[in-house]
Amino acid sequence: MTPTKPVSLTRRQFAGSLLTGLAVGGCANALSRKPASTAQLEIIDFHAHALPPGLATPPLQDAPLLPELRQIIARMADAEGLRRALDEQGVDRRIISVPLEAVPAQPGETASDHMRRINDALAELCETDPRLYGMAMINAYAGDAGASELERAVGDLGAVGCFVESARGNQLISNAACRPTLEAASSLGLPVFVHPVQEPSLDRKFEVASFYQMNLGRAAVASTALASLLESGVFDQLPNLNICVSSFALAALALGGLFDMTRPDARALLQRHIHVDTVGLNAPALRFTADILGADRLILGTDWPVFAGDSLRDRFIAAADEADFSSEERRLIASGNARRLFRLAP
Repeated sequence: MTPTKPVSLTRRQFAGSLLTGLAVGGCANALSRKPASTAQLEIIDFHAHALPPGLATPPLQDAPLLPELRQIIARMADAEGLRRALDEQGVDRRIISVPLEAVPAQPGETASDHMRRINDALAELCETDPRLYGMAMINAYAGDAGASELERAVGDLGAVGCFVESARGNQLISNAACRPTLEAASSLGLPVFVHPVQEPSLDRKFEVASFYQMNLGRAAVASTALASLLESGVFDQLPNLNICVSSFALAALALGGLFDMTRPDARALLQRHIHVDTVGLNAPALRFTADILGADRLILGTDWPVFAGDSLRDRFIAAADEADFSSEERRLIASGNARRLFRLAP
């Protein structure tokens, strides 16, 4: 399959003119940008979270949290709700991950044991439903231990991807301590989901008091982490590395991909290495991302259950209509890109 390229305004105008001409000849229905049927569109949500049984530990339950976060954590721990949501939202498959910040280490637990405990529990949860796939939770900041656990999670547990934090303490994902994990993922052909994290120093400095403000802080960290990957030389050293980011990192896409505020080949690097999720299913954001990177770099991902909502299938189709995506672009975003990236069997 030849990946689609970023769509320019000129190309869209040309396509519109071409379809207008075909309509005169009676061929518009066959070549319409909108699919004849949406019922057959496969939906794969790669950005979803769960807390397998036993991982919602007392230290987390006793921590001071915004009410919204406490509710989200409760939904993450509802394994039956996870399975029920697949049917309710029209989702065919979900790739789930466990946020490390939601599962604190137990007293005396090493980084290796902490990762192993989480990934074992995640694999057990995925075994309960063939529609669920696990993305290995890796503490990339643990050096070689992260790479070793990733290899174990793939070889022994069948993990289909690598889930890491965009930052930890005063380190970003581009830090040298993370290189073994990135090298292992590149060697294994696994995508690395660089996930937004909360930044406590921002919360303290600015007295963050709402869920909205907290997510703005997470967006700032996510964008800074992506910029650090662009500027650190990681992509030069690991040309086959595939990175997934949340749409929270759109600021880095704009500054690096449009305004040349980093290295001059930033946009080419983004188009080669970066995939972006669809959190929010906002048509202007989807169109913006596709115009910078190409539709083959957009992957359906909702951050469920942080952002839930009604039928995912219906919401995606509505956003795709508004963003004027072709039938092939819809197929790629809804499932094709995830199948290719995570190497999912039919």
